[in-house]
Amino acid sequence: MESKELKIQIPVGYEIDKDHSTFECIKFKPIKKDITYEDVCNTLFKNNTGYFIDQYGEINFYNIGTNRFDANNAPNGRQLKKLLALNKLFNIAEYPKETLKTAAEELLVPHTYNQSDDGNDFSISSYEMESPISCIFFMIFLLRCSLSS
Repeated sequence: MESKELKIQIPVGYEIDKDHSTFECIKFKPIKKDITYEDVCNTLFKNNTGYFIDQYGEINFYNIGTNRFDANNAPNGRQLKKLLALNKLFNIAEYPKETLKTAAEELLVPHTYNQSDDGNDFSISSYEMESPISCIFFMIFLLRCSLSS
């Protein structure tokens, strides 16, 4: 009896799905690969350029060269601007708690006034923030208070 042979070229990045393949029908599935930080850096910095923050807090563009995996690298300046802004917020959160509390209370502006029945007294029933920055500052104060208790 003559035997016949059939060779199958498996596509790159795929393997035979042994669980769902039969002798008559061979199925392929993508090869699962764990993504590493090295894979991310190779993709983000494939043109060997990037941005970093220097010792003075300035954002610089440079030719990465062999420093592709340095944790100080960023693919764009916007990312580093956000990082610097976040650092400023963390610095504010480190400010002494009592001083921060006084400053946060000053950011609250009376919003709703209630007049008494006789019309002589007013009370404040709600407050609002002056600006979005005030809101962020107040949130930092609340975060600081919750972390220190």
